Amino acid sequence: GNHVCAWPGVLTVDASNAGADFTQTWTLYADDWVPLPGDVEHWPAGAAVGVGAQAVVERGGRPMLHLARGTHRITGRIAWTMRPASLAIPPQVGLVTLRLDGQPVPSAEVEGGTLWLGLRADAEVEEDRLDVVVHRQLRDGLPTTLTTVVALDVAGQGREVRLEGAALMGFTGEALQSALPAQLTSDGALRVQVRPGSWEVRLVAHSPGPAAGLARAAAVAPWPADEIWSFEPAPRLRVAALEGAEPVDAARSDVPAEWEQLPAYR
Repeated sequence: GNHVCAWPGVLTVDASNAGADFTQTWTLYADDWVPLPGDVEHWPAGAAVGVGAQAVVERGGRPMLHLARGTHRITGRIAWTMRPASLAIPPQVGLVTLRLDGQPVPSAEVEGGTLWLGLRADAEVEEDRLDVVVHRQLRDGLPTTLTTVVALDVAGQGREVRLEGAALMGFTGEALQSALPAQLTSDGALRVQVRPGSWEVRLVAHSPGPAAGLARAAAVAPWPADEIWSFEPAPRLRVAALEGAEPVDAARSDVPAEWEQLPAYR
């Protein structure tokens, strides 16, 4: 009940002193509710899906639409008599384009589900930058489980990035957790809508059969050349060791806290 089974497109907001017009495309993989910009104070009085008007319903204090499976283009308007300093937007949205009084804002500032209507006086515009650090935990068992934690340090404008190499050949994804819109593609890449800040994407996958050997594809930037792996054996099931990797000191490798007691490798 705390997720939307959908992929959000770019949210476009055109704000003025009289109100804000918004446009967004959503792709739904099942019938579901999708959130709209605004809140109880700034309510989207008019919303349309395609060319047909649709009623906006309040759910959990947020304006929402119920849509069928498929791809939909949503348009709407929020009216006000005095332009607010900020506008509530769905936290599921990763990419936002803002126009203010007809002029594009080069880097729309989004913070905690809030879109600032214009750059704040204390805001700094940074160049686009993306640093990626990858940790994996291999857990021997039935089945063998591989948990991949991707730490993202993002600066600059919100954008969509494709991270090659997230899933290993022979493993099937079973869970993906991220505060940013993230998707595991059929070829094992991560598609993520990033925005400035520090973020973490966690992917859990399992091997349908016994995993005697593991191999990852050559790193493609911005995916790092080095990864830190932790290995948790299952001595009750079998004797296993991880070979072909360089042991490292887990305490000096910034591994996730829950893996600090496990052997670490590069």
